[in-house]
Amino acid sequence: MTNYERSLDYLQQVLALNQKHIPSLKLLSQIYSLNHEYNEALSYAKKVYEEECSTDNLKNIIIWTGKLGLIEELNSYETSSLCDNDVLYEIAHAFYINNKIDDAISVLEKNIPHEESQILLGKIYFDNGDFDKAKEIFKNFPKTTQDARVLNYIGLFEMDDMNFIEAIKNFSKASSID
Repeated sequence: MTNYERSLDYLQQVLALNQKHIPSLKLLSQIYSLNHEYNEALSYAKKVYEEECSTDNLKNIIIWTGKLGLIEELNSYETSSLCDNDVLYEIAHAFYINNKIDDAISVLEKNIPHEESQILLGKIYFDNGDFDKAKEIFKNFPKTTQDARVLNYIGLFEMDDMNFIEAIKNFSKASSID
């Protein structure tokens, strides 16, 4: 019920009995992140990862590491045995939000089959004025895509090609989705 102080108190009581209680550690990380206390969120995310090594827990560490701008630490996660496409995306996104665009592109280009990675890579190319590369990425999405971001970019490229009816269709579909 968003009574974080009371929740924190109860969670600390649980951890006093069992320091490795994973649901409590995860909840503490979430509460601290909601309060924008990313150092604490990262601290608890690392404790969770120590107890339960999984890609989801690694992604949480990467998210908080990125929000804190701890760029040097991000590089170490790329070599993790748990590094999959979702983890690579989170690493690239963390680089992106910290304005390390070249690093983000380097990671994203390794992560070709991952849809979110392709969307972010296309966005980066578009924002950097490399419209041909961005267009190539977004045109490779299926025509039946239900992703509003992709449809919006496709609409922009249709407008650029003077295909106004197709552009309007894509924009309309995008706005009805999100």
